[in-house]
Amino acid sequence: MRKINLLQYIVIAIILGLFGACSGGSTYVEMIPANAETVISIDAKALIQKGQLDKLSELTSIKEKMEGDEKAKKFEEYMNDPRKMGVDITKEMYVFILNNNKTVGYLAALGSASDLEAFLKKIAEEAKKEIKIEEKDGYKYVAIEENFLAWKKGVFVVVGGNDAEATLAKVMKTEAGKGITSNADFKKFLGNKKDVSAWIGGVKAMIEGQGAMAEAKVNGDKLHVHLNFAKGEVILSSNISFKTEVADELKKPFEGQIKQMVTLYKGIEFEVTGSGSVIKLLLSNDSDNSLYAIIKYADENKDKMNGMF
Repeated sequence: MRKINLLQYIVIAIILGLFGACSGGSTYVEMIPANAETVISIDAKALIQKGQLDKLSELTSIKEKMEGDEKAKKFEEYMNDPRKMGVDITKEMYVFILNNNKTVGYLAALGSASDLEAFLKKIAEEAKKEIKIEEKDGYKYVAIEENFLAWKKGVFVVVGGNDAEATLAKVMKTEAGKGITSNADFKKFLGNKKDVSAWIGGVKAMIEGQGAMAEAKVNGDKLHVHLNFAKGEVILSSNISFKTEVADELKKPFEGQIKQMVTLYKGIEFEVTGSGSVIKLLLSNDSDNSLYAIIKYADENKDKMNGMF
């Protein structure tokens, strides 16, 4: 997919809107095509609460960016009141991949169509791009080279890459029960999802029987990975099960790397269950809110984080 400045502005602005948002729930996951190879679910409401994203403007890194970025200042009103963007990013968001990783789609809840259209026009003006809002089959859309942004009642969609237009049309017409939710393994995945979860295709054969993972088994049609930020710990669970002795083999290099990077680190627990495995990264006692503790650490140690934050 080509990098389009206008699309980047839109995505960045929507993400920045997390800084001041709240509330959640969604049903548009049913619109994801049945042939999606990978799906990522993001519980935005949980991340907002656990990461205290309403306080991110107090962090040094954010202050520096806002003070030194004239373009960011022009969109300050949207950061202060993200509802003006028209996209309700407090509800669940989904990313899906298909066509052998050549097409990517994003699904989120639509708040106000009129606010969204005004927001898109403002961004286009800032990026010195012209956009044309078109309408067909009950939805509106904007084409930006290989990328399409579309919306109709209750849903906002972005599709990019190969066959983006055809994929968009398919997504907007998918009926309940005929998309990805008709897949039994995906339904099981949805029932277990956490703050961030991924249903990943094309890796099962790569995982099973490889190196330290000898005799590993993926308990399902695809790999399920769930990331949850809990009190004092970060929990990574999956549907991969293997011999208990493999845990130490995997734990040592991971533990060494984490110790060097994160002073919050207290320890690691590795549990093999009947249906998969669980890795718990334990943080220091004063970091009850694990996600915010990590964000704050990154802000205070940006040099150590190699510019990742």
